[in-house]
Parts: sequence; C-alpha cells; structure tokens
Amino acid sequence: MADSTPKYSIILPTYNEKENLPICIWLIEKYLKEVSYEVIIVDDASPDGTQDVAKLLQKEYGENKILLKPRAGKLGLGTAYSHGLSFARGDFIILMDADLSHHPKFIPEMIALQQKYKLDIVTGTRYKAGGGVSGWDLKRKTISKGANFLAQFLLNPGVSDLTGSFRLYKRDVLAKLIAESVSKGYVFQMEMMFRAKKSGYRIGEVPITFVDRFFGVSKLGSQEIVDYAKGLLYLFAFVCFNRKFLFMNYLSAFRLLVHCSLPLILLVLVSIQCKSKSQTRQVHKSKMTSKKSSIEKKPKEPVAPAIQSDPAGVTPKNEEEPALKEEYFEDQNDDDTLVCVKSIEN
Repeated sequence: MADSTPKYSIILPTYNEKENLPICIWLIEKYLKEVSYEVIIVDDASPDGTQDVAKLLQKEYGENKILLKPRAGKLGLGTAYSHGLSFARGDFIILMDADLSHHPKFIPEMIALQQKYKLDIVTGTRYKAGGGVSGWDLKRKTISKGANFLAQFLLNPGVSDLTGSFRLYKRDVLAKLIAESVSKGYVFQMEMMFRAKKSGYRIGEVPITFVDRFFGVSKLGSQEIVDYAKGLLYLFAFVCFNRKFLFMNYLSAFRLLVHCSLPLILLVLVSIQCKSKSQTRQVHKSKMTSKKSSIEKKPKEPVAPAIQSDPAGVTPKNEEEPALKEEYFEDQNDDDTLVCVKSIEN
C-alpha cells in the first residue's frame, strides 16, 4: 500500500469459507489496486481450515493488508462486525460476505457514489434497475422478495433492499448503529439500515448482482427465517409505539400486527417445507452414494479412461461445477477470475 494507514477497511466474517476466501481476496485486490485498503477476516473457529488459508493469504499479500482476527466460536453477525471494527484503521468500513455472493467489482462504484454526494452509507441493492439475483431457484427468490416486501410494507424504510448486507459505512456511523441495534443474525443488517434511515443519515444505493454462494452450503435455514420474522415484528412495534403514531391507538396497532403476521407465518412455512425437501434429497443422495460405494468394492477389470486429460489442466470434481462456474463468471463479465478459480483448485 502506498499509505501505511488504509482509508477503507473491509470486514469479512467467515465460517467454513476456505475455498471461497482465496478467490474473494484475489478479486478484492484486482478491483481495488488503486485504493488504500485492508481486509479484516473475522473467523468464527471454522473447522474446515479457513484460518490456515487466511494465514497463507497473509504471507501472499502482507500482514499489513490481510488481518486475521479469529473468535472462539459462532457468536453472531453483529458481534463479528463489532469485533472487526475494533481492529479497523480505515475511515470507511465495507461489509460484505466472503462466499462470492458479493462481487468486489461493485466496491469502486460504492466509493465513487459516496465521494460524489458525501454519503454516510452506500448499500448494494438487488431490487433496482441494473441489480438482480443469480443462482437461486424460484422458491428462494419468492422468500427473499416476500421478506423484502413485508419489510417495505411494515417499516417504509426508504431503501429498496433492506435485507442486503453489502454496504459501505462511515466508520463513526457504523459504530453508532452497531451500538444501538439489538437484533442478531440476518435481522441485524435490516435493523441497522432501518435505524440509519430514521436517524436521518444520507444513504445511497448501487445496483448489484447477487450470486448464490460458489462453494459450501448456504447458512440460511428455517431458523433464520423465524428470527427474521421476529425481528421484523419487533421493528414494527418500535415504529408503532416508540415513534408514537398519533393516528393509531394500541388496539388498532395490535390488530394490524396480527394481520401482517399472517404472511410472515406463511413465509416461515414455505421455508420449512424447502428445508424438509432439501433434507430428503440429501438422505436420498447419501443412500445412493452408499449403494454406489458398496458396488465399487467388487473387484473389476482395469478400464482405460474414456475421457482425455483436460486441456486446461483441470479435472472437475463433478459434472455440474464447471458449467456453474463458467455461467457465474460470464454473468459477472469476469473471465480472469475463472482462471484464478482453476489455478486454486490445482
């Protein structure tokens, strides 16, 4: 870095991201070469060796640029940001996921927008022109849009994507919002943006393409949906009672709360159904794998490989991964990254 004190601090909470983390850091370096930044990896004791990968990245990029600040276990997203913030040296803090769902190419756009209008917060949005989602099935998209619609309807936050987590904050603004917020998990992001808007902070939006995680398993489950519903109702009650809407008495507020909770209950039921079907597919897949392995134990004649060696020097782990990767990086218009992925796999 040209300057020993970075202007931007990127906080990356991680849990079981050993495969995604190197690509994420490589992309950050690619798109922020002209920016003074540091990356703070807050790992919650990942059992897959994420911290070992982070240490290798420190050797590659320098310990002054890649900071590893692990914790004893999974203690919540809000405390992860607070933990990372305590080590951050930048005047601006960037929050993003390490699973490649947030492409670092949007960070320069966030920085430019903040500088142009002197904004307190810049948030990535999936729900404005130019934004979108890739890699989700219809049910996942329905759940996400339904959750965001309910948040917009109940809270009227003035931000198109209240549940997103790809954001740039002024350091003091983020510290204040973290101190005020009481929610945990995915609701934490929603509460911070809700409080920011109510406090009068200047907020800008940059359309982003959100892509489903590349490696590993999504951490969003039915419990997170339930927590989201609880958090949304809590914030709704905050609006109704703490802000003292004079046209609404307690009884009418309670009735509206019950009425609006019905779509939330349906949202939770859909999530549970999706999880149940996913578990059924995993059990079926496990049985098929077990059956296949028992068959493979039988001695058989050596067979010459039917497929020639991959001209790119990469043998795919399964038939779905190469197509998925190529589609992902074609969507992102980033061919160089695919080369990086293949080199890391080797």
